[in-house]
Amino acid sequence: MIWLRQPSLNMSVIIDNHLPNQQEHPLARDYVILMKENPDEAHQVLTDALQVEPDNVQLNHLMHEHLKTKRDLAGLKNHGNHFLRFLLNSGHEKESVEVFTNIQELDPNYKMND
Repeated sequence: MIWLRQPSLNMSVIIDNHLPNQQEHPLARDYVILMKENPDEAHQVLTDALQVEPDNVQLNHLMHEHLKTKRDLAGLKNHGNHFLRFLLNSGHEKESVEVFTNIQELDPNYKMND
């Protein structure tokens, strides 16, 4: 897992490279630039990409960090329900704990929907 820190944006971006045969998603590189130029467009681009690739770990990590950075609790909880389920079902327990903890930092009463 690679963390790209962007102090000027007060954010970090996660790129998950630890999965076998996984190459960096083209959007991962462009996201930081797009986020700086137009955060609303960055959100829409991630949303559109996740509609095409809903189980892409890199895109989901980017969306999670994007929503966390924006402090969009409703979006983070909504996205978290899908992302946590995906991580748990694909054997990524450690990552699911990190995602769950991130959401609970903003909402201590958060529970994943069944």
